[in-house]
Amino acid sequence: MSAAMTGTTTRERLIDAARQCLLELGHQASSVKAIAARAGVNHGLIHHYFGSKEHLWMAVIDREVERVRAALEVPPERFMEGFYVPEMLRNPDRARLAAEFLGLAKAHASITAGLREQFRLNRQLLQRRLALPDEPT
Repeated sequence: MSAAMTGTTTRERLIDAARQCLLELGHQASSVKAIAARAGVNHGLIHHYFGSKEHLWMAVIDREVERVRAALEVPPERFMEGFYVPEMLRNPDRARLAAEFLGLAKAHASITAGLREQFRLNRQLLQRRLALPDEPT
């Protein structure tokens, strides 16, 4: 089935493929060619859409963080039901991805900065949801 038929863009397919490579191969063994082959595209499209493999990794991280952030947006009566840890236990991919993201952060300063920003945004969201005072800057 073609991308046009499924509604999936090449960029989305590359992000999906990179995520799968992270899960199956780890970040060190996930080559540009392996990611592109899994997405069914030429490896030059990674540079076209993302500029670098590092920026592709950040796109994967951003999408996963958005999924976690969406879980934080549950109704107030469900907020304290323990959404995060049970999700990590139900979905072992999340824990594996978190470990890979930390490995990427160790190897790339820009990913470290990106993760810090994502954590800052998540912390702000949690503070608002729990009505906690902002941290002093």
